[in-house]
Amino acid sequence: MALQPDLADGMVRVEPLVVPMKRTTASRVVTGVPDRRPGVFLIVARPVVEAPPELDDLVYPHGTVGDAEGVVVGARSLARPAVDDSA
Repeated sequence: MALQPDLADGMVRVEPLVVPMKRTTASRVVTGVPDRRPGVFLIVARPVVEAPPELDDLVYPHGTVGDAEGVVVGARSLARPAVDDSA
């Protein structure tokens, strides 16, 4: 799939704001990942982890923790997608 620019998809009201919605495309191809090394995990964004779920050395922050202002300051765990090995 060739990636396309974001497409406008209307507006949504989130009081007191009106926020634009977008339709986006994603690729199932992840590039630039270093070679695997035993015992090493790469912490990346969740969409990167989910693109190639067979790469089990990619993990993402899970159960984020925020400060009093709601800024993410940590995570309770790391996660990776469950892969169905029954196929």
